[in-house]
Amino acid sequence: SKSRKLPVLPDMPDIRDRVYRPHMRALHPAIYPRIAFPVQNQEDDSSCTGFALAHVIDFLRFREIGPDNPPQVSARMLYEMAKRNDEWSGSAYEGSSLRGAIKGFFRNGVCQEKTSPDKPGMTDWALTYEMAKEARETRLGAYYRLEPDISDYHAAINEVGAIYVSAQIHAHWDNPKDGRIESGGKTS
Repeated sequence: SKSRKLPVLPDMPDIRDRVYRPHMRALHPAIYPRIAFPVQNQEDDSSCTGFALAHVIDFLRFREIGPDNPPQVSARMLYEMAKRNDEWSGSAYEGSSLRGAIKGFFRNGVCQEKTSPDKPGMTDWALTYEMAKEARETRLGAYYRLEPDISDYHAAINEVGAIYVSAQIHAHWDNPKDGRIESGGKTS
């Protein structure tokens, strides 16, 4: 077996984080969310933080009761703001952090996908006045840090409907078999 280097470090707690505390109530054994649009594909870019956060925002905005369906938000803007707000110094790397994406969303908001569309391999993205002005209309209200406990994840999904989380995965995630992911010869 080949040794693998996993350069991912856990997000360090911040004393300013609010920690999520589940309510004492029975949880639904399963949830079947109504999703009105496909999950966006980041292609070969290292922009997963922006795409994941965009999908959570879109999901939560879509479930709100309103006269029409809100337009999708810009995964590209969320990713670019994440890079400017992440906890690593310099910019000689690809990717960003969940914390950087949350900070970027909190500080800047996010504009619509049609105002700042994603183009694979994009290297010349720049925040325009139009994007910044529109982004002020969709801002982060509150967020909570989840303790690394499956019960807390279950409760948060029951309460809110979606969570923004990262995980280390392996190559079998690319090719699930009958809806299951193989792991070491077994499915999980």
